Amino acid sequence: MVITIVIKDSHMNKILLNSTKNIPSLQGYNLAIGFFDGFHLGHRKLITEAKSHGKCALLSFSSTMKADLKNLPKNLLLTEEEKYNMASRLGVDLYLELVFDTQTKNLTPIEFLSFLNKMKPESITVGEDFTFGKMASGKSEMLKVLEKENIKINILPLCFSESRKISTTWIKKLLSNGNIEEANKLLGYNFFYKGIVVHGKENGRKIAFPTANLIPDKDKILIKEGVYKTKTYIGTKEYKSMTNIGNHPTIEALKKDIIETNIFGFNENIYGKEIKIEFISFIRPQLTFPSFKDLEKQLEADKKEASK
Repeated sequence: MVITIVIKDSHMNKILLNSTKNIPSLQGYNLAIGFFDGFHLGHRKLITEAKSHGKCALLSFSSTMKADLKNLPKNLLLTEEEKYNMASRLGVDLYLELVFDTQTKNLTPIEFLSFLNKMKPESITVGEDFTFGKMASGKSEMLKVLEKENIKINILPLCFSESRKISTTWIKKLLSNGNIEEANKLLGYNFFYKGIVVHGKENGRKIAFPTANLIPDKDKILIKEGVYKTKTYIGTKEYKSMTNIGNHPTIEALKKDIIETNIFGFNENIYGKEIKIEFISFIRPQLTFPSFKDLEKQLEADKKEASK
């Protein structure tokens, strides 16, 4: 079954494939294939190559595929909606997602090649480390058999930064260590969270540092606890801000971490509204202070640093 979906804030068509039997035609499209979690610089290289040949289609897989395989937390760099919208902004014309199920999991390399051939794209672009089929037994060079079917195959070399392969795994490690600036460099944009502002304890108001509180998406990676220099977007307006990720142990330790943002020069009611918080740099780790007065003094210093 093929399902076409209209995506919020996007002019790109998305096709959800829950089977490899009912296959759409990709004649006239140049196909890039990968997981594309984060759309980092390496991913963008594939899309740029595909676009250079004409209309670009992207074939990805359920973002939770790897996690589902190993029964692990999702820890995504981008939620599904964020991923689709970023693909649209990068100029992808058609987004195809192959849903992970038992059938997909057990496809042999030959069966996956047959699936690609039936779509008849003009070209296929992958990275040289691309694998496919059951137990990742299919290698990128195997795709060249499709050239006999008049499908051009582009296998791109890996993308490196300082002699290390740019990968989603590396970026996640950087974020977990609070190395925001390096992670942003590899992503090609500022890492961000988007969400609806929810009510908190309003303790920040008691020390002149009111915050907009977000509950992080359960599937998105939660970066290192601490205070960050950030930019907050409310609608189309951009504000300087500082953001704490943690369970605010000085005030009242919570069971789960939350995202609290103090927006500079802003004091409007935005409960229930969506905001976007971009992370610029790490200021300090989460600390426990002996008193509210000590906490307030530190927050003043944090704000000074975040205002630079």
